[in-house]
Amino acid sequence: MKIGIVFFILWLSVFLTACQPGSIDITYRVVSQPIIKPGNPVPKPVGTPVLTVKGMISNMNDADRLDFDMQTLEGVGLVEYEVDDPFLKRVVVYRGPLLRDALNVAGVSPSAKELFAIALNDYKTTIPLEVNQWPVIIATSRDGSPMPLEDNGPLEIVFPNKHFSIDPAVYNQMWVWQLRELVVR
Repeated sequence: MKIGIVFFILWLSVFLTACQPGSIDITYRVVSQPIIKPGNPVPKPVGTPVLTVKGMISNMNDADRLDFDMQTLEGVGLVEYEVDDPFLKRVVVYRGPLLRDALNVAGVSPSAKELFAIALNDYKTTIPLEVNQWPVIIATSRDGSPMPLEDNGPLEIVFPNKHFSIDPAVYNQMWVWQLRELVVR
């Protein structure tokens, strides 16, 4: 009995250590823990919003939507991982909050099925919420630097294609750069 308790305490210690900033998961490294958590009010943007989430959500900081500035979006917590970028044709390290964490902060309705993503250049695509089975991120930086508007920034939806078998024929169209809005439906 005592040996079982000792092993459980050792396992719990390893697990809790792995959840700290700088820890390494199979697919991503936690860079910063969340400051803004589900259920917390989200402050209105100080400057220009970089992302608007609306539709079937319960947490809003404006009449019918949730606007994030960059600092607030990154306050959801940051992770990073390498991907085989299908458009840049090279291995890239992206950093940003997990899409599912940002959606949890927005209070997505349990009956929601998809996201309608809209880019600054008006590119639009539908993303099923099933993508949350993977650690999809809303990238805020690439290879350690913020992504300027003229280089597909400031936000990009990125899939962890180096770590999972993600069908490029289906999901590459969902890599949305210059992301500006997510409508939860």
